[in-house]
Amino acid sequence: MGIRNRYTTAVLIACLFSASFAGAATRKNVDNMPRRSDVINGGGSGFQTPNGEHAFYGRDHVDTHTAGNRFNAGDNPGGSDRRQKITVKPRVNLNPKTVAGAAGNFFKSLPKGGAAGLAAGGAMQAMLDAIDAVMDPANNTIQVPSFSEPSTKPGDYYWHVDNFQSPSPKKACENYYADKSSTWTYPIHSVEVVFASESQGFCQGISYGTQYSDAVWRQGTGCSGTYNSSTGECLVSSGYRDVTQSDFDSMEKWAADQNSDFIRDLLKENCAGSPSPLACIDELSEWGDMLGPSSAVGPKETTTTTTKNPDGTVSTTSTSTQNTYNYSFGPTYYNYSTTTKKTVTNADGSVSESEASDGGLSPGNEKPENEEPSYSFEDSEFPKVDPFYEQKYPDGLEGVWNDIKAKIDSSAFIQFLQGFIPNFSGSCPSFSLNLNIGPFDLGVQNLPSVCYALDFVKVILLFTAVMTFRALVFGG
Repeated sequence: MGIRNRYTTAVLIACLFSASFAGAATRKNVDNMPRRSDVINGGGSGFQTPNGEHAFYGRDHVDTHTAGNRFNAGDNPGGSDRRQKITVKPRVNLNPKTVAGAAGNFFKSLPKGGAAGLAAGGAMQAMLDAIDAVMDPANNTIQVPSFSEPSTKPGDYYWHVDNFQSPSPKKACENYYADKSSTWTYPIHSVEVVFASESQGFCQGISYGTQYSDAVWRQGTGCSGTYNSSTGECLVSSGYRDVTQSDFDSMEKWAADQNSDFIRDLLKENCAGSPSPLACIDELSEWGDMLGPSSAVGPKETTTTTTKNPDGTVSTTSTSTQNTYNYSFGPTYYNYSTTTKKTVTNADGSVSESEASDGGLSPGNEKPENEEPSYSFEDSEFPKVDPFYEQKYPDGLEGVWNDIKAKIDSSAFIQFLQGFIPNFSGSCPSFSLNLNIGPFDLGVQNLPSVCYALDFVKVILLFTAVMTFRALVFGG
């Protein structure tokens, strides 16, 4: 393909691209977009999205885009010097699990001085309060109560079977059966509790194959500590222990279930201890689709044309154009299409109206504003070219031999040599016995074939010849 043809193709492709873009919406990236941290620190109210994220809108931001007249030949929204203003609200989304997880990681790797820094953080402190955790400034660690002892405080839950009672339902059952079977030959040796409800269960004791069951009841007005529903015990703190991964998981889950304002405060407090708080907020947040008008109407522009008639009078024609813009919004950009309405008022008072548009906002139908189109070139199929060299003997020596073999075999010399080749032929002999003797005519009887015997004789003769040859040559 020649150089001249390549340039011609490039020009044609450029024309096709410009023609296709003429019917496409225009994509405009917002100029001077604020940082996500600016939106979070702006203090606007938040709301929870259907997918569980928390969204926050920033302050009104004014952007401008080109405002071309669609009736002007060669004009397009991306090539006009006129500008149209549009007011948008940037939006930032926060994933509650991400924010809560980042706060949890802060507690897991608590830096020196972290305990003092938490004093001013309401949301961070609330996470600690959710698991009743306390800070130990002495060694800068987080500890939680160790609820391991059943409560014996008056009013706390306790269980009873008959006249036996205990803070633990299993202990009450064990005491009851120990007394009941104390005089038995085979006392009850295994005791379990099966709960029928929160306040009632059954003691199940086994004595060498015999099972006993008795009701056990819960009494009391509440639990001053932590109630363990699986064991039925009201546990009170027996001191403090270091937090475990399970405690961190519970703390993060509680934080992730809070409202939008809490999630934002948690993010700000967590990032406040970072070397770069604003960058920390930017990293833990992401843009959501901006908020803006679905359409807008631009200013009306009117031009007047005065024409002098042949009779000396003057005719005036007024032409006005006005653009209408339709918008759709993304995280940091918006798409817009332009429709221009032209109204012509003639000198006789007649009015004509017409519209021209650059297309709709279907997905994937956006042209980036002021962006150079990209081109691709494909060479046409290369024409067939005859080979520069053809083999005289494509099949090599084998082909040459096959071609002349028949001629050699039929030559006079080869025929002369073939005359010395003996032609052996023969077959296995057949034997018969004539029994016509004197007056007795018994006919001729054919004897069975003895070819197999002759084959055996041939083998014996060959073997004898080989052994004789060996004795003559090697001796012995």
